[in-house]
Amino acid sequence: MITNIYILICIGIWIYIHFIADDDYYATAMRLGAMYPEKVSNDHEYWRIFTCNFIHVDFLHLFMNVYCIYSLGHYFEMIMTEPVYLALLIVCMLSTGFIVYASSFYFESARHALTLGASGVFFGYLGAMIALGLFAGGYFTTMLTSNIYAIIINLGATFFIPHISKSGHLGGMLGGYLFIFFLYLIHYI
Repeated sequence: MITNIYILICIGIWIYIHFIADDDYYATAMRLGAMYPEKVSNDHEYWRIFTCNFIHVDFLHLFMNVYCIYSLGHYFEMIMTEPVYLALLIVCMLSTGFIVYASSFYFESARHALTLGASGVFFGYLGAMIALGLFAGGYFTTMLTSNIYAIIINLGATFFIPHISKSGHLGGMLGGYLFIFFLYLIHYI
């Protein structure tokens, strides 16, 4: 249910950007909350750290993210209680936005980049899958082993395809991994 709501919000915002808003697609995305580190730093628009995870401009970008989140999101929603899954989703979103913002202090190109999309959440799911495989063992190790090539391909795409937010993908992955590690530390898994 939570995964479906997240997907519907992303689709609804894409529809608004393309068919309702009167402005340029990217200007509308910026107005709706795409991550632009200078707006966070200069105008204190910290909500962009969260809202950037809902906004897509290109249809293919939306489609790929929705497909990946639909597949893995429902899996995590099935194996976790709703509050724990919602916490995972929020941690992935916040870690994605925060790492994108933090990277702007170290990389000039990141300071002026417009970042948007749900792929950080997808990478958060991949990070959670890695952590489950390492810490929970059993079936989760088998699942990790059978998906390791998909994880490697997605990481490779992150580093070799231009205009992909490396900090967003890695931030989401780190968030998902640390969330599961925290659950392991408190003996939840």
